[in-house]
Amino acid sequence: MAVTGVSIDFGLSNTNVSEANVKQAMLQVAREVILLADNTRIGMESLIKIGPLESVDKLIVDDGISSQHSLAMSERGVDVLVARGGSSWQ
Repeated sequence: MAVTGVSIDFGLSNTNVSEANVKQAMLQVAREVILLADNTRIGMESLIKIGPLESVDKLIVDDGISSQHSLAMSERGVDVLVARGGSSWQ
């Protein structure tokens, strides 16, 4: 799942109503929620709340995430997995 905002207090959010409705339904029936977000989404709040941060089992994020956000999410039960930069592009 991907979202436009991930906030410690507000939770997961999105700007598109249709997408938000689908994502809310996905959260309700999912056995495991894996969220993919780049660091620019962390700390942001969008128009429509999808669900609480605690509904996320794993967050995959780039290494731009702050240690404060990573720690706060871990304290709320989210397994934060940081994808380290690196590219074979020349």
